[in-house]
Amino acid sequence: MTRFAALSLGLTLAFAALSPSPALADQRAVEAANLALVKQVFAALEKGDLQTINRAFAPDGVSVFGLERRPRGGPHRTFAEAAPFPGALDRREVKIEQLFADGNWVAVRSTICGDHVRTMGALPAGGKRVCSAYINLYEIAGGRIVTNIVGTDRQQLRDQIEAKSVETKPAAKAASPPARPATATE
Repeated sequence: MTRFAALSLGLTLAFAALSPSPALADQRAVEAANLALVKQVFAALEKGDLQTINRAFAPDGVSVFGLERRPRGGPHRTFAEAAPFPGALDRREVKIEQLFADGNWVAVRSTICGDHVRTMGALPAGGKRVCSAYINLYEIAGGRIVTNIVGTDRQQLRDQIEAKSVETKPAAKAASPPARPATATE
């Protein structure tokens, strides 16, 4: 075997070892598609796009809030029915803080802010600007979200909505620090 043939064979084997297996390439393609789907959902949450939400979530899927597991239902007739918190807000801002996929699962840490102008559950609309941090774990099958596990600080959100305006007094002006005595070297 010539040196060129040996080098060529060695490089071919090295590249073959470094290239992803077909199974890994398939998994990466699935993860990329799942990430794209979740990004579409978050863009739809900001815009109030019910059609995209209905397409993304499987009608027989489930949502899990703490210990409460409930059917997702759908297709939904209104955006507020499909997404109760964002649906109660105007001037929504939805920001993905972190996003990653592992197989059929996508994890998202996000923040949703907006003006609370519609009733949300037992919380009446108050017009206040509110923000809530969320963590969602989505299971995706057949190109649709079948499980949505939601984590948020509900009490913190409730406190923002129910907070009363408080009159604050201007802070007292801080006193000037005492003058430093002169030293012999000055």
